[in-house]
Amino acid sequence: MNPTQAEIESIFGTLSNLPSGYVAFFDHVDDDVKWEITGQNSLSGIWLSKSVFMKEVWLPIIKLIADPGPVLEIVSAETIMKTDDGWIAIELKTTNTRTKLGNRLYNQHYCWKCKFNAAKKIVQVRAFIDSSTAEAILSEEKFRQEALDIVPNSGPNPSRM
Repeated sequence: MNPTQAEIESIFGTLSNLPSGYVAFFDHVDDDVKWEITGQNSLSGIWLSKSVFMKEVWLPIIKLIADPGPVLEIVSAETIMKTDDGWIAIELKTTNTRTKLGNRLYNQHYCWKCKFNAAKKIVQVRAFIDSSTAEAILSEEKFRQEALDIVPNSGPNPSRM
C-alpha cells in the first residue's frame, strides 16, 4: 500500500523540525536505499545505502550549514505527485538556511522522486537540485572551513598549558 498524501506530508514535513526532524525522516528511509543526486557536478553521484549516503553526503553538508542545519520545507501540497506503484515526486525548498562561517544564504529548491516499498520505507531517491547554487555556496564554505583548520594558531595552545 502506497503512503497517503497525509503520510507523505508528515514524513517530509519532519525535515523542517530540527534537529530531531532529520532522525524522524531518515527512520522512513530503508537501510539499502539507492540515493542519486543527478547532474554532472561535484555533488552528483549514486549511493547504495543509507549509511554511505549519510557519511559521504548528508553529514558533510550539515557541517557547512549554521545551526540548526538546513531547514527543508515542502513547497506546497500541490507539488506532491503520486503514482500507483509507490513513486512520489515532491518539491522541497530551504528556508532560513545559512552557511556556518560565511553566513551566506543558502536558497535551494529541490525535486525528489522517491520510491516507497510495501512497508512505506523509501527505497530509492532521485534528487534534482540547483547544482550551480549548491556548488558555489557549499564549495566556498568548505574552503573557508578548511582554511581555518590550516591557519597556525597565533597564541599559545591552552591544552598544553
